[in-house]
Amino acid sequence: MDHLCLVTAQSDRNKMTPQNLAICFGPVLMLHSDDSSQQQQQPLDFQKPIGVLKYLLQIWPMKSGTGTRDLVLVVGRSTM
Repeated sequence: MDHLCLVTAQSDRNKMTPQNLAICFGPVLMLHSDDSSQQQQQPLDFQKPIGVLKYLLQIWPMKSGTGTRDLVLVVGRSTM
């Protein structure tokens, strides 16, 4: 969650708002598969995990000392 929060802090540059990250990662992180045949016949509800992850990203506290300035410095470095 800390890393996803840092990604959303740069949403003006990377377009990854809490909503966009929740759409990408919510179902993957929060849904589980059940091997029963009944479960496979019912469609999965993706809106609940998306909503939960979006909410968590909006309220997740930014770690102190890891502001957006620090993130820009790390991302902007060249690794040769």
